[in-house]
Amino acid sequence: MLTGTQIEPALDLGSQATPGGVCVGIDLVDVSRIQTMLHRDPNFADGIFTRKEIETCRRRRNPAQHFAARFAAKEATLKALGLGLGVPPVRRRLREIEINSGSNGVQILLHGGVARFARKRGYKNASASLSHDAGIALAYVGLARFAEFSSSAAVAKDER
Repeated sequence: MLTGTQIEPALDLGSQATPGGVCVGIDLVDVSRIQTMLHRDPNFADGIFTRKEIETCRRRRNPAQHFAARFAAKEATLKALGLGLGVPPVRRRLREIEINSGSNGVQILLHGGVARFARKRGYKNASASLSHDAGIALAYVGLARFAEFSSSAAVAKDER
């Protein structure tokens, strides 16, 4: 029991970004899990990744860790959008999120239904970071409803 102390009510910041705000998603992926899927299912990469992602990852010394980082970024993007992996159709959604990296950082390209979903909610830009170490891949994705968020763009392509 507290006496003589006034407790202020909690400030409810909500679970989603407000208009003009930012939504964040983060995800960790076990690289060995992706390695196993790549070897066990010959269609795994084609069902989850775009042609450019597959070519980029396969050019690397350890392709599985690069696939895992991109997989984590796709999941983090879905979390930032409020969709998550529990909302079907998962494979199609993952393939509609394309993760590219280069000298300007990580680029997120949204296609199809995911692009329409993001556009409808007013997302205009993104910031992302990928990393991998000790058999774990990590991705952070921030989606913003304003254009001045980051130099890495989230480009929505509505392919009908």
